[in-house]
Amino acid sequence: MRFSFTEDQRLLAEAVRDVLAKTCTPDAVRAGERPGKAWRALAEVGLLRAHIHEEHGGLGLSPVDTVLAYEETGWFAVPGPLVETAVAAPELLRDEPSKLEAIAAGELVVSARPAGASYFPDADLADLLLVAGPG
Repeated sequence: MRFSFTEDQRLLAEAVRDVLAKTCTPDAVRAGERPGKAWRALAEVGLLRAHIHEEHGGLGLSPVDTVLAYEETGWFAVPGPLVETAVAAPELLRDEPSKLEAIAAGELVVSARPAGASYFPDADLADLLLVAGPG
């Protein structure tokens, strides 16, 4: 059994790190910039389409495939509900191809309220609010 990351997983993380170094500067984060330049850059490298099923134009990757890339987004403090948009929403919206395309393009920001929670993380930055699970 293999327990190390693949070359493709490392390359995706490297691509994410490179684009965020240019688009998600500390000044942009401090300014509370609405998801914009960084999100478009993440769309261009494919991170926002990574968890969208292939039949909807996504890459159909697993969380293991993207964990290193998301680690990079944490280092850069990417603003907004990134995981909700790129990981949770593709499952919750799997029958809505137009919304999946908008997520993949970096044009739709989604906040998903976790089951049992009373608030939506980063709701002020979201274009769409979804309830994830019962509750």
